[in-house]
Amino acid sequence: KKDATLASLREAFPRITLRIWGNQWEKRSARILDDCVMGVGITGDDYARGICASKISLGLLSEARRGASSGDLITARTFQIPACGAFMLHERNPEVLEYFSEDSEAAFFGNHAELAEKVGRYLADADSRDRIARNGRERSMRSDYSVDARMSHVTSFIEAARGGRRTQ
Repeated sequence: KKDATLASLREAFPRITLRIWGNQWEKRSARILDDCVMGVGITGDDYARGICASKISLGLLSEARRGASSGDLITARTFQIPACGAFMLHERNPEVLEYFSEDSEAAFFGNHAELAEKVGRYLADADSRDRIARNGRERSMRSDYSVDARMSHVTSFIEAARGGRRTQ
């Protein structure tokens, strides 16, 4: 799915600089992506720098695995991109829209045609990209989407389920 999505984007914009970081892209079937695949994943500070250096960072989701009720609806990138103060264009679904307001805190797409339309629009409109990125970061901070905050929430949930007893 990611292969087809990025190939459609490359076909729509053959001259843009498209960089694909991550593992297992050697298994891609779309040869149009050959010059886009960097061949390695990036982590830590390099990951944050990569996000911040991009005009548009995509939030692509994985397909459903056998036995799963759905594929991804959100990923770590869903929160990392806005938290870095970068512009995010994410696959639209009801769950991600609970976290970020469309066209205010992040941009969303539902199919390949809409992805191409939004990439074209936002590449040409730096002011909107900057406004949305700024609002997305503010939302991330205001809503406390950090890993520490989420883990605190999970820990509290587990403690409540155990009747207030802490685990050692």
